[in-house]
Amino acid sequence: MKMINLKKEMLLLLGISFLVLYSCQKPIDPIEKPKKTISIKEAKQLQDNYIRTRSVILKDTFGYEDSREVWFSLEELEQYLSYVKQEATKKGYQDLGVRIYFGANDPTEKRKFGLSTVFLAPTGKKEYQRGSFLNFNYQDDHGENIYEIDPLNRGGVGDPPVNY
Repeated sequence: MKMINLKKEMLLLLGISFLVLYSCQKPIDPIEKPKKTISIKEAKQLQDNYIRTRSVILKDTFGYEDSREVWFSLEELEQYLSYVKQEATKKGYQDLGVRIYFGANDPTEKRKFGLSTVFLAPTGKKEYQRGSFLNFNYQDDHGENIYEIDPLNRGGVGDPPVNY
C-alpha cells in the first residue's frame, strides 16, 4: 500500500516538474517587419512599370512573352542564407548580404532566346587585419561578391508569367 502511494507521488511530482519546466521556456519574440518592405500597391506599381517599359519590348523582340518572376521556396532561401553565413564566416567575411543578378537561361527549341531568370550571389567584406594607419582597401557599402561560394539559381520561372 505504501509502495503504491509512493509511485503515485513520484508520478505526480514528475508531472508537475515537467509542466513547470515546459511552461518556463522563453516565448519566441515576434519578428519585426523589415524596414525596407513596400506596400502591395507599390509592388503592383513596380510590376506595372516593368510590363509597360520592358516586358513589351522583350515580347516584340523575342516574339514570345518572357518570364518576369522567379519563385524560390522559403525553405530553399533559408537553407541558402544559412549556408552563406556559415561558409562566409569560415572564409573571413563579415557584413554579409545577397546581390540579385538578372540572367537568361540557355535557348531552347521553344524559346530561342531562353527565359529570364535571377540568381543570388553572396556578398561581404573580407576581414582585414586592423591596426594599420592607412587602409587602402576600398569597398562599396554593399560588399564585394564572394566568388568562393556558389550563387543560388534554379528557381521556378513563370511561363507564362504570373502578374502580382
